[in-house]
Amino acid sequence: MTIALADLFRYSINSSDHNYSTIKEEVEMTEVYLEIEKIRFEDQLNYSIHLDKDVNHYLVPTLLLQPVVENAVKAWIKSNGQNDGDKHHR
Repeated sequence: MTIALADLFRYSINSSDHNYSTIKEEVEMTEVYLEIEKIRFEDQLNYSIHLDKDVNHYLVPTLLLQPVVENAVKAWIKSNGQNDGDKHHR
């Protein structure tokens, strides 16, 4: 988890140097974020990412995808009646 957090922080800090990332980079960092959440919520959180490889090289604004996924995870937490720090509640 520590390595994943470091990767996510590093990506976030380095994003201030450039405004765009490839879709591949954005998806990779989103997967890092999801792995952190999966560690927190164990078997309760499952996800899959399906991406056409033809779009990997396209540029999008940096840090576009991860906040959207984070909001989805927060909505999932709320809908399951879980507190942010209480993974064993329900």
